[in-house]
Amino acid sequence: MIKKTSKRAFFYVFPFAALILFTTINFSTGNDSDTAATSGGSLTLLIRLAIYVLALYPFIVQPSTQLSWLMKRWPFLLVLLYVPLSILWSAYPSGVVESTIHFVGGALGAFAASIYFSKHHGQLFTYLSVVFGIAVIISLATVLAVPEIGLQNFEWEDATRWRGATGNANSLGRISALTVWANVIGLLNNRDDKKLRILHIVLIVTAIVTLIGSDSKTSMSICLLLVTLVYLSPRILGRNKKKKRTLGVLVAYFVLLIVSVMLVFSYKGVSDEDALSKVGRDSTYSGRTYIWKDATTLINMKPIIGWSFDGRRSAFDKIDIGVPHFHNGYLDFMVRGGMAGFIILLMIFARTFWRVFKKSKSRPYIYPHLAAFLLTMLIYNLSEVSFGSWADLMWTMFLFIYFLSERSSRRRRRIQPQGVSIDISKPSMFSRIFGFSWGSSRRREGEEELESSNKSLTKKPQVTGLRSLFQSLSSKNKIFYPAILVTSLLSVLLLTTLDWERSDFKPTQGNIKAPLVNKDHDVQKWRGIVFAPDFKTDPKDYVKKFEQLVTEALAPLGINLIIFDMHWNNYKFVGVPGLAPLERPPFGVVDAEDAKRMADICRDNGIRVMVGMNFLTHQSHGQLLKAFPQYQWPGNEKLWDPLKPGVNQIAFKMADELVDAFDAEGFHVGIDEGWGFNAKNHPQAKNYTTAELFAKAINEYHVHFVKEKGIEMIMWSDMLEGKHTNAPVTEAISMIPKDIVLASWDYECHWKRYPGFGRFLEKFIPICPWDSKGPAMLADSGFRVMISPWRNPRAARKLAESTKDIQDNKLKGILYTTWSSEVVYSLKDALLVTHSNKKIDPTIVGISEVMKGTVDLFTNLQ
Repeated sequence: MIKKTSKRAFFYVFPFAALILFTTINFSTGNDSDTAATSGGSLTLLIRLAIYVLALYPFIVQPSTQLSWLMKRWPFLLVLLYVPLSILWSAYPSGVVESTIHFVGGALGAFAASIYFSKHHGQLFTYLSVVFGIAVIISLATVLAVPEIGLQNFEWEDATRWRGATGNANSLGRISALTVWANVIGLLNNRDDKKLRILHIVLIVTAIVTLIGSDSKTSMSICLLLVTLVYLSPRILGRNKKKKRTLGVLVAYFVLLIVSVMLVFSYKGVSDEDALSKVGRDSTYSGRTYIWKDATTLINMKPIIGWSFDGRRSAFDKIDIGVPHFHNGYLDFMVRGGMAGFIILLMIFARTFWRVFKKSKSRPYIYPHLAAFLLTMLIYNLSEVSFGSWADLMWTMFLFIYFLSERSSRRRRRIQPQGVSIDISKPSMFSRIFGFSWGSSRRREGEEELESSNKSLTKKPQVTGLRSLFQSLSSKNKIFYPAILVTSLLSVLLLTTLDWERSDFKPTQGNIKAPLVNKDHDVQKWRGIVFAPDFKTDPKDYVKKFEQLVTEALAPLGINLIIFDMHWNNYKFVGVPGLAPLERPPFGVVDAEDAKRMADICRDNGIRVMVGMNFLTHQSHGQLLKAFPQYQWPGNEKLWDPLKPGVNQIAFKMADELVDAFDAEGFHVGIDEGWGFNAKNHPQAKNYTTAELFAKAINEYHVHFVKEKGIEMIMWSDMLEGKHTNAPVTEAISMIPKDIVLASWDYECHWKRYPGFGRFLEKFIPICPWDSKGPAMLADSGFRVMISPWRNPRAARKLAESTKDIQDNKLKGILYTTWSSEVVYSLKDALLVTHSNKKIDPTIVGISEVMKGTVDLFTNLQ
């Protein structure tokens, strides 16, 4: 009989576990599009469909019982009806069908698991901790054993983060955070089982390691919030026998709230920028605000019924945002389902929250923790998406909580007479499978049942005074405790995200020296900085701030070269018909008058002026291919086609206009990170090797700028150094002129296979592994070389020191990269350390430290 029961239980819980693991151990993006739910091809789809079929087991063994119960769950039925109904207004009916299948399949898995755990509450979090833990262990093994899969290189930043077997660093961070949460709960609920306690500790440590390696700021914040709620939510939502402790918790929350308000209002300069920069964001929230603006535009187009649940294909036909979702669960759901769909979502959420809140009294070790997950999910969806993302882990978890909360407690829990013992000795399915005893949790369940029945037969004593007030509020106003929880958590988050410094703090002037102005440019090392002018304010105000930056900080520091990077939609070209600024930000438009004013400011302070625009690569961010898509590399929007002569004609006109506007002494052509530049990918490049095709393009640019214009030509050297294996162009180094200045950028300490964990260690251990030979190799090949650090002071110092063996006439100098829109607004304050009342963006702070720590190495005369 036990064996038969165990097999049946397996069919109830296996689909849910399989969906969790299948969602986390794959390479999907976690949305409801066909590329997410079916990533990996037909085999992936077949496996997922098999899980859905297995999840039908409850309806096979008890069809009438399960169907009749499900038909009473009207909020779920509304979603179940609305999603396939959107096929009527979708441009992609097949996408709606796919979304419906994955929605129903995921719901079936959650439904089946809720049947089992409605009768075995005490086993829930150990089950989740084991399932989540398996995903984390597999991901850790992937990082260590197969780093080419387990590590994720981000093209837009100097980061190599762990992604494990999840396919995405943020996904690994999320599953790691949930693993810590589930295991902390399991550790508290199973204190008497030594084996189980050891398992939880091991999984917690493993999950913390992968969480650090993923370097996901959102997941770290979510983990901190969840673990905090593990201790607080049972005391606030659950039934607490010790009323004095309850009162103490409430008083502590009020004190914390008052202290938080005092701290905030007693200091000046606290802003959204300050808080966001503390967690690695900026005023655009890492570009999310632009995506949210597109989302609101789409919502305004179809506010009632939305664009349908077809994987966002209809919406993306109208506005292509370049990412799989809108990085906000609320906006994302309204884009797809409109106001009607969003109201339905609110209904199912309200129902779930209410049921979980009511059950938190009788199950204080289960439902308060589920309430904490729901609260965290609401916060998570402010910047990510899980609402209605049918293949997403958090959405599957939400459906499970919904179904579980809808199931009534067993009748014997409500009518158990006082003094009747409860049999908790029967082994559970998990104890038979894993060899663990779940006695502590099961005993606690029994104790709760007895205590509940005893309380129902015992008249509550009368209490007076302050305690009576709190008890009255909690019994008459069900929103009281949740309100205290939310306000206190917001206070804690505010305290941890803001960085206050007293207004009477007297800043020092750092190590800014007297001006090193020398009009004789040719006898000095280049000490340059490259940045893209970004008008966030009025152009006149911007130029004024630029002048202050140059005269008060850059020139005194010894900077003698500025390269204005004008590729990123930030220049108003007038000489190329058909070329217009892109509709989307982030940058304002600089015109020829602004360019002249900034160039004059530089020259007045002994700083030479050059200008730059990306040639060949990074074209998805520029204006050329947006206006002339016919010049795109076949199948690759990031490259233009060097075999089409027309593209050079347009590019040279744009470059000449920039050179004339700034009266520039040199031109930086970019040409970095040429992902996909391979002659094998070009149908018309059969007569070229990849290196020959690369050299052909460079030589054409050299003829125009050096021979015809008579100015310096600079380019990045990462492709010539062989940093991109999918662009084999290193042999081109012997095919291009030696008077091109090569800028070798290297931004991080060389932690080789485990950079995510290495950067974590670097915070505590002052070491920076280094083995770069790129600049020396370029100099040995006959080129003049500049080194280019970014925001890591230790790495910058190592890069500078690696040039000590380069011949003096080959080491041209240093070029500081910025990659920030805050240069003109914040760099002066960072260099002068005058930001006591204004938090500077961490990237700018890092750049300033790099500049102050290395500029003195390049002041020698040639």
